[in-house]
Amino acid sequence: MGRIVVKRPGGKLLDVEVRETEKGLEVTVSGDFFAFPEDSIARLEECLKGSSRENLRERLGECIPEDAELVGVSWSDVAEAILRAATE
Repeated sequence: MGRIVVKRPGGKLLDVEVRETEKGLEVTVSGDFFAFPEDSIARLEECLKGSSRENLRERLGECIPEDAELVGVSWSDVAEAILRAATE
């Protein structure tokens, strides 16, 4: 598993780490972007906990909070970084 750090032109920093544990994957998302509501990233990380590499893409579709807004990065940036980190 791995870590991806992304800075989009005109955007904010996105830092994603994916670790493999006995219970499945653990994902950590951080950076200098903003999320509203503030617990959106924590909810995403909790929802993805225990996922496998094989079902990660599907789980991302289920776990991205529908009521959440990101400023400085997009949800597609976050999803792409998580998938990339999972293959590192």
